[in-house]
Amino acid sequence: MDLSRQRELARHLADLRREGRQQSGLEQRLVPPDADTAYRIAQMVEEELGWDVVGWKIAGMKPGLQRQLRISTPIYGRVFAPLIKTSPASVEHIKQCSPIPEVEYQARLGANLPPRAKPYTVEEVGDAVASLHPGIELAECRFVHDAAFPPMPAIMADGSGSGTIVLGEPISDWRKRDIANQEVVLNCNDAERRRGSAAVTNRHRPQGRPDHLHRHADGHAAAEAGRDLRRRFRSARNRKRDLRLDGQTQRAAARGHQRKPGINIACLLSLQIISRASCRTES
Repeated sequence: MDLSRQRELARHLADLRREGRQQSGLEQRLVPPDADTAYRIAQMVEEELGWDVVGWKIAGMKPGLQRQLRISTPIYGRVFAPLIKTSPASVEHIKQCSPIPEVEYQARLGANLPPRAKPYTVEEVGDAVASLHPGIELAECRFVHDAAFPPMPAIMADGSGSGTIVLGEPISDWRKRDIANQEVVLNCNDAERRRGSAAVTNRHRPQGRPDHLHRHADGHAAAEAGRDLRRRFRSARNRKRDLRLDGQTQRAAARGHQRKPGINIACLLSLQIISRASCRTES
């Protein structure tokens, strides 16, 4: 795939993201042949958009999901400044691209993690985390999930499902708390739809701790993007099972409460997704 076609796809993906549009399929000549090309195009999309990158998202952490997606490592995407919101937040469904709400832990880095040959230790990554937050991501994709859905490199070029991030209040003393076993509940319109924990979702990772997720993905993203990771958000999904929205007015909330003396956590964050509404007046 020559440079002109890479740039053509980057411009097209940037236009789709900027305009909140999707399309069915992708011309074969524009499908990236591999992950390296896909990430190079994703960086071009950033340049075309001209939006500040304030963080990175991780996807495909579980081996089973990797097999399903036909990838061998977790994948990452950029988090753009215009898509960061603070709870409580509202978005218009029509401007999202098949949004899937995912309950996450989101880390703000307060120290540099520059690319290096030696892998970072868990302790080093943990020391670099300034704060850890509960959050909801509206994962989205510029391609309609239909029979013409393109191969995974095209999705990676689009940002690996990166979308709107709703940020909750920081969790105090997060390193002293049992984050991995923290139970999280996803409610929509006051009805419980999903329940889970990081320990269950990431049981193939040691202790299911968020900093283990950051250790892998931060180094991968830094090496690919060739930049320091500093004062940015890193989001790690809390579970695989997500809820697809149907375009009606929805409210999603994540609640967590750990029933252990001295480390209780109770938090609430909300996101309202509003369907398109029309108004007609008569004289």
